[in-house]
Amino acid sequence: MAKVWMVRAGENARFIEAFLKGVVSIGWNETGDLTNLKTQEEILRAYQKAFPNDTKAKISTAVAMLYKFRSIIKQGDKIITYNPEQRDYSVGTFVSDYFFKKAKESEHFHLRKVEWEGQVRRDKLSITSRNSLGSVLTLFTVNDDVWAEIKNCSIHKNFLLRPRKL
Repeated sequence: MAKVWMVRAGENARFIEAFLKGVVSIGWNETGDLTNLKTQEEILRAYQKAFPNDTKAKISTAVAMLYKFRSIIKQGDKIITYNPEQRDYSVGTFVSDYFFKKAKESEHFHLRKVEWEGQVRRDKLSITSRNSLGSVLTLFTVNDDVWAEIKNCSIHKNFLLRPRKL
């Protein structure tokens, strides 16, 4: 069964426009390409080399997210991201494996392609679901009850046509 993931589009959703073009990303570029790092221990070593002064808690959290983004997320898994400016959740599907690409147009190099299906208005969800989706983590799994509620909402298909406020 496919999992459902929330991937944050950066602080204040500053990467939302890049995300909506079909590629989602996470930070920690300094770890380098994780393509050939299969285990959490290998990613831990790369992280510790890149960030030798981080606390144990920060290391643990970051390595867990990098490992999930690199190795646990599968093609066909669902993705949700939030745009606070529009007050909606974009809903889609992961359509690629992890890849690493240094690009001038992107601040993050750990990437995955997605296909967006539409958006759900935040206000259509229960307070419990909104609170569950409100974690500040970059990446986390969405529980089954929240996903069921999202699927039961009306998903707007024209999200790419909606103008972004400046």
